[in-house]
Amino acid sequence: MGRAVVALALEARPAGERAMRAAASAPARLVTRLTTAFRGPGNRRSYRIWGALLLIVFSPVALLQLTLGAAPITGPWDVMALLDGGWRIVSGQVPHAEVHNPIGPLTYELIALGMKVGRPSTSSIVYGTVLLMAALMPWAWRIAAVRLPAPIAFVWGLTLGFLLISPRPLGYAIRETTYAMMYNRAGYVFLAMFLLCLFLPRREPTPGSIVIDGFALGLLAALMFYNKITYAAAAFGSLLLGVLLDRRPASWFAATGLGFLTGGALFFAVFHVNPQAYIADILSAGHVQSVGERVRLLMAGVENNFWWLYLIAVCLACWTRLDLDRDPPGVPGFKPWLITAWILAAGLAISTGNAAQRGGVDDPLFFVAGIIAIEWYCRCCPRPAPRAAEPFRLVHGLSLAIVVPIFCGTILARDVAAVAYASAWDIMRRPTIDASRRLHSPALRDFLVPAGTNHITAYWPARDHSARINEGIDLLRKHLEPDDRITALAFTNPFSLALGVLPAHDALQWWELNHSFNHRSHPSAEQVLGDATLVIVPQLSTRDRGLSFETVDAMLDLYGDYLNAHFQQIDSTPTWKLYRRKA
Repeated sequence: MGRAVVALALEARPAGERAMRAAASAPARLVTRLTTAFRGPGNRRSYRIWGALLLIVFSPVALLQLTLGAAPITGPWDVMALLDGGWRIVSGQVPHAEVHNPIGPLTYELIALGMKVGRPSTSSIVYGTVLLMAALMPWAWRIAAVRLPAPIAFVWGLTLGFLLISPRPLGYAIRETTYAMMYNRAGYVFLAMFLLCLFLPRREPTPGSIVIDGFALGLLAALMFYNKITYAAAAFGSLLLGVLLDRRPASWFAATGLGFLTGGALFFAVFHVNPQAYIADILSAGHVQSVGERVRLLMAGVENNFWWLYLIAVCLACWTRLDLDRDPPGVPGFKPWLITAWILAAGLAISTGNAAQRGGVDDPLFFVAGIIAIEWYCRCCPRPAPRAAEPFRLVHGLSLAIVVPIFCGTILARDVAAVAYASAWDIMRRPTIDASRRLHSPALRDFLVPAGTNHITAYWPARDHSARINEGIDLLRKHLEPDDRITALAFTNPFSLALGVLPAHDALQWWELNHSFNHRSHPSAEQVLGDATLVIVPQLSTRDRGLSFETVDAMLDLYGDYLNAHFQQIDSTPTWKLYRRKA
């Protein structure tokens, strides 16, 4: 009997071992399938499927955005500055010639286009953004599809699309929806497309593709230049690095230059933007901004993002070790390290100039750097033999597990959640909002600040913004005469759009001490108040619940004497004082 039991046990052991090996290899097989899917170039059919999925995702999202309009606004002053910029263009003022601003004209031209497509309103921002997304997404997909595996190209396109349309400034919480600093989001999309096109060659080059890519790089550089100079600076530095790392034919240089000149010519011909005047505005702002403060912010950025930088370095070290163990060794060498280090350094430098952004999981360039590095190593490591496949799959899977969920998934999830929150708020809460929270202006009826927001903005809490601005609108409407032009000695001037009057020529579009002006570098009083007939000034008697009081103090120091000499106070409210030009 005992011998029979032992015999049965011995017979059962191989079957049990086979079952255990099968169970243990299940995760390995899953990793193999995933890494194969995310590594292989795929076929045209797979790219068509993934591209169609992008279209299926963004078509209803864009339609919903156009239907619902503006999101709730928790950062009101910045959005009013954007709307004022669009209104000035619609009213005939030329950026950087008649109104000055260190931010490029592209964002304001898009808002002006939204005002022309629909009507002047807060939703004009949404219309302009959706139009930009419709123009960019096919281009972004094409750049990615000829360089990345189809699933990765899909994730890339999904991330860039929501990066464009999300109403959450990078670094803000999901429910802090506002279109403040929307030019930063557009800048990251342009730069991501640019870096992928520059540092990652096509998988299957075609005749003429080098010229097409060069022209695309030049055009993207022009878009960044006219969007915000920090992104253009990163692009120009990247071009220099790309030329040093890889020899490029003369046709590439010619096409790149032609692309940049074409972009500049379009802005000059269509929008009348003089590049020299724009550069002068950038230099003027540079004179008032502290280099030491930027360096301090950069060092803080390195410290705050140390562990994220460490994770990416671990991925690169694993790939390098795997490459050294191959026989013969691969050829990527130092190139992925250098490209990755440059992109991360550019990301940290850019984020120092972006308010509230701290890099890392809220910096799209970390995702861009990781994807480019992984694809570089995958191309330089041919499919390994079966006995050497496990290390490759492990490193590839580890890299994707770090880069995609952490550096892409975090931004994507927050942006999708912000779009969903804004849409739900518009559907459920906008129709029932208290009428007292609406602005007394047909153009700004859709400018709504949630009553429950705790966001602190210039001069007062954001939840009080509607009531304070309504005081100013009602005060101005009471004294408004035909042909009046209004200037506000405040962060920006929301009143010209609110009342539908032509804006004054008052030098700067937005005023922030040590960012757009200071006591040493500022426009003259004649430039600021020269053709205004009405000047409205905030009364800041209470200073315990707001920001930027020093900006108004500086403006009154600089322009108070001219104001008192050429204007007289005609009325006031607890929040505003109103002056009219003396006869």
